Amino acid sequence: MKLKNVIVTGGAGFIGSNLCKILSQKSFHPIALDNLSTGFKELVKYGDFVECDIGDYKKMMEIFLEYKPLAVFHIAGSKSVEESVKNPHKYYDNNVVKTNSLLKAVIDSNIEHFIFSSSAAIFGIPNQTQKYIAEDAEKKPINPYGTSKLMIEEILESYAQAYGLKYSALRYFNVTGADPELELGEISEKPANIFPLLIQAINKKRDEFVIFGDDYNTEDGTCVRDYIHVWDLANAHVKALEKQIATNKSAKINLGNGVGFSVKQVVEIFRKITDKDFKVRIGKRRAGDPDLLMADIKFATEYLDWHPKYTNLEDHARHALNWSQKS
Repeated sequence: MKLKNVIVTGGAGFIGSNLCKILSQKSFHPIALDNLSTGFKELVKYGDFVECDIGDYKKMMEIFLEYKPLAVFHIAGSKSVEESVKNPHKYYDNNVVKTNSLLKAVIDSNIEHFIFSSSAAIFGIPNQTQKYIAEDAEKKPINPYGTSKLMIEEILESYAQAYGLKYSALRYFNVTGADPELELGEISEKPANIFPLLIQAINKKRDEFVIFGDDYNTEDGTCVRDYIHVWDLANAHVKALEKQIATNKSAKINLGNGVGFSVKQVVEIFRKITDKDFKVRIGKRRAGDPDLLMADIKFATEYLDWHPKYTNLEDHARHALNWSQKS
């Protein structure tokens, strides 16, 4: 049986590399595209690899002509909330301008399916009367990162109407863990996410772990987030493409575990599973951080027939720790 070619932008990154592995197990042949600005070629272990920039329209047209892909999974992009506040130009350029150029190549190449890496950051500060965020919740991003993702969702909606492009906008909550088989995981020279920062503190690669603010409107004063395991997230991508092919319909889908943990709770989980103490300091709030973000995953489970396998945050932490020790 001939495998179906699919493109994965950002395929040399944490999420993209795990997605390529799962795709290769599901009768697809992934082609990882990455400019290696934040990706690592050694993470590309499944399918083909092409070093390129998604904003290069001519190069994208050449790649699409060569591989004739069934679909494009668009994972590439800049993703730090804090950095987006300090350098919004980078985010509107990488996440909007270059994605728009990529979309033109997709449409001009008559590729019918597009799976987009969106974000819970599009919702901004949720209505406090709603504990969980559903797909139709009000969207008022409070940082350029979230705004850039919402802009692409709006572009996709208009392109679907004008050009017939079918898309799935998958709104990630906080992605954690590592490949359970420890082939793949997160590599970051300058980590911004909580798990790699904690692991560096545990391994004495940084002097302390900083909690950015303890005066939020939450039970212990620290931000509450919904953490989804990278393996569950990657599986949801494949489910989204399969559903899109079966129904020929577009969709916007929130992807999380449907459970929230505060920053202090995450710190205690790492202390428990490592039995190590490390310095924790309370710092100032970061600009653009909402108090609480938790996903309502009812639509994802029903529409995609997708159910998170890794619901215990200790599993996420152990996988990430084991990967860090291996890598």
